[in-house]
Amino acid sequence: MQLFYEYSETVVEEVALHVLQVENMGNVTETLPRRLTSFAVSWMDYVYWEVTTEQELNIRLRGSFPSHCAFDFSVSAGIPGTSSILRTATVARSMDIPARTKTEICVVGDQQSDHASVYGDVTGTVSSLRVINLRIKLVVLTFDGDHVKTEYLDQ
Repeated sequence: MQLFYEYSETVVEEVALHVLQVENMGNVTETLPRRLTSFAVSWMDYVYWEVTTEQELNIRLRGSFPSHCAFDFSVSAGIPGTSSILRTATVARSMDIPARTKTEICVVGDQQSDHASVYGDVTGTVSSLRVINLRIKLVVLTFDGDHVKTEYLDQ
């Protein structure tokens, strides 16, 4: 059986997995210790497929998107399917909260979406959606809501 894949461009956008709002009403910068800023986050990575053929009922879809997300599934023609993996991680870091500010602490990641058209002896699509590159994002605002700065922190 001959299968060919035509890949679309990978789309990446930032998504928030956890958000915490912190206010420092004092006149001194406060350092939040690591024990207060440890976040356990979880998300689902997915691969979706929908293929049809006139020949066989079971088909082996195997390949790798240009983003290096690989797939290898035995699927049934004519029946849409999904494979999902639950991912978990702990993100922690000590951080400084400037005096007289409201700060939004976010655990963010890049949500990567890939899509491929399948053709040859089979026609259909294969898509993936996954989260990569976890990091902490600080958005610092004044008490009036004016933006002061946005900063990304390494873990």
